Amino acid sequence: MKKVSVLIVLSLVLSGLGSPALAQPQYANYTTPGSGNSFPFNQPDGKLVQLLFGPGDFNLPSAAPAGSITTIWFLIKDQLGPWTYSDLTVRMGQSVITQFAPGAFYSPLTTVYYRASTALTGTAGQWMAITLDTPFAYNPAQSLIVEVSQTAAPGATGFSVYYTTVTNRRNYSVGGAPFAYAATGNNAYHAGLTVVPSVPAMGGSSYVLVGMVLAGGALILIRRPRTSSSSVQPGSRNTPVAAASRSENGLREPGPTPVPA
Repeated sequence: MKKVSVLIVLSLVLSGLGSPALAQPQYANYTTPGSGNSFPFNQPDGKLVQLLFGPGDFNLPSAAPAGSITTIWFLIKDQLGPWTYSDLTVRMGQSVITQFAPGAFYSPLTTVYYRASTALTGTAGQWMAITLDTPFAYNPAQSLIVEVSQTAAPGATGFSVYYTTVTNRRNYSVGGAPFAYAATGNNAYHAGLTVVPSVPAMGGSSYVLVGMVLAGGALILIRRPRTSSSSVQPGSRNTPVAAASRSENGLREPGPTPVPA
């Protein structure tokens, strides 16, 4: 019988599983107010921005781990909409650069979210989330580049995103589609991430994910090894079950404990 292990992730990390009342990212670069900007969400004729977040920027309340980004968040300054956006697109990439080089848009990037038509709304002083269609593999030792664009948002106005002045952290387009490079600016948007941490191998074995369960405010990942030398027979009263131990990355990593006879 193959040994099955259970890994308990102590915070909710799958987008959509948390309580709506929380409405905040797991990890952020800023959680306080800043200056306001209208790109790209408050531009009725469309706009494209590229945002660069440096290594270690997402460090509130603690450093974001390596893993899969499932949601990107923006801290809202002024009430946003609700407005309907055409061709709302989010693309992501990573690089060793820590500033944009003025003169052109950064590439390559991978599309992680697209809606031909969708409505967005955001409340002043709170976080607005965009849940990705495709999770993005994230390495916190590199810069994260996020591109957000939309081709039309009738009636959109105001200055809905917070930013702090940091050199060469934003590229933006002249106007709507087709998007042409306009300039590089000193805008570090107040943003956040939801990240599903990378699951380490246990006991030197290669494990595969076989299920996930939400219980008692924790996400439980159920894994089994690709190969197992366990000699436990089906029906045995000594079948291993999970017992929590602390791994070096802070996740709870189970080990076998016999069931009492």
